[in-house]
Amino acid sequence: MKKILLPSYFFYFRYPSLQSLLPVPELRDYVNDYGDMISSSVEAELIARMKFFEETDSTQLVILTLPSLEGETIEDYSIKVAEAWKIGQKGKDNGIIFTVSREERKMRIEVGRGLEGKLTDLMAGRIIDLVITPKFKEGITTKALGPPWLRSLMQPGGI
Repeated sequence: MKKILLPSYFFYFRYPSLQSLLPVPELRDYVNDYGDMISSSVEAELIARMKFFEETDSTQLVILTLPSLEGETIEDYSIKVAEAWKIGQKGKDNGIIFTVSREERKMRIEVGRGLEGKLTDLMAGRIIDLVITPKFKEGITTKALGPPWLRSLMQPGGI
C-alpha cells in the first residue's frame, strides 16, 4: 500500500495544477445552471424543447453553466463532464453538452461520436461564433443561452 501512495503524493506535489481540479457537478436535468446565468422561464422553455428534441430525434442535449473553470481549460473540462455524465443513448453516443463558464467567458459544444457526421466541430464553432457570442457581447445572457441557438441545432437539416 505504501508503494502506491508514495508515487501518488509525488505526482500530486510535482504537478500543483492537479491540486485544484474542478469537480464535475451533478447532472440534474437538461439545464444545469450552476453559473446562475439562465432565468427560470428560459430554463423551463429550454428543458421542454430539449425533452421534445430527445423524444423526436433521440439526440440528448444538455447545458452546463459554471461560475468559473478555476484554472482548467474549457476543452479539458467539457471532456471530463462528457465522460462523467455519459450523455446520449448507449451504443449510439448521440449526446451534446454545451458548457459555458461565466467568469472566463468561454463556451464549448461537446458532441458525441455518433453525431460527429451531423454536427461537426466547424458547425459547433459557427453556432458559438455567429449565434451565441454576439448575444453575449450585447450583454443579453438570456438570449445567448435561450432558444435561438437551440433552434439552429434542431432545425431541419441541423442534426
